[in-house]
Amino acid sequence: MGTKVSKVAVLLVLLLAVLMLACNHPNQPAVTHTIEGGVSLQEIRDWRPDFDELTWFETIEEAVANNEISKWHDAVTEDDTFNEIDEHVALFEGEERFILFFRARNALGSDVIVRYLGWLKSVEETVYYSAVVGGGGTSWDFFKDSVRRHRLDEVGEVRFNVAQFNTSQLHSVDDKTFIWGLSQTSRIHTMQIEGQSPTNIIPVQLDGEAAYFWYFEDLQTDKPLGFQDLREYVEGDLVITMDD
Repeated sequence: MGTKVSKVAVLLVLLLAVLMLACNHPNQPAVTHTIEGGVSLQEIRDWRPDFDELTWFETIEEAVANNEISKWHDAVTEDDTFNEIDEHVALFEGEERFILFFRARNALGSDVIVRYLGWLKSVEETVYYSAVVGGGGTSWDFFKDSVRRHRLDEVGEVRFNVAQFNTSQLHSVDDKTFIWGLSQTSRIHTMQIEGQSPTNIIPVQLDGEAAYFWYFEDLQTDKPLGFQDLREYVEGDLVITMDD
């Protein structure tokens, strides 16, 4: 029993660490395919917990309010997590996992786009959501400052989103290449990656400013999601275009 619990704890901690790295630290390098302890990202993606060890709720709001992130990561306290949804942005449900994006406010009073991960189960045609077990938030101020400090244009901003938030693919609910990002420009409606337009672009107000949450449900590409240079195209990278 001790070995089983330890394995669950280790994988949840690693899952949270990778998600928080992508969400909270845009200036860190992209995550590699093998992380501390020799556990691969694929192993984390494929991992499924014992559902009897999870706490279940009938609504997504309860799953967020009673999130168990701090339970699995010593460096995170309940004060570090977001327990209240100010605005739903998008919810994606797969066969057994869900990913929720929502707007909240941090302790500094800045709007944050939060990405939370949990599990799903159905009992007698009723869907239950597990308490959130991983995730993190990206503040609008921090996002804008990172784009500005990297001196990125609008296409560079898209590269930044793809590379920073999507390389691990831990947020994919099914076997798809789910890509998401934020944008400061309405020209994001003309953006294409590998000739494909976003599945949806959702306007959101962040710190009183017009912003856009965009995503591809399943980007069709065999190319890596990282970039050799965020500022300009390099042969072999994803081709990203945006009309003038």
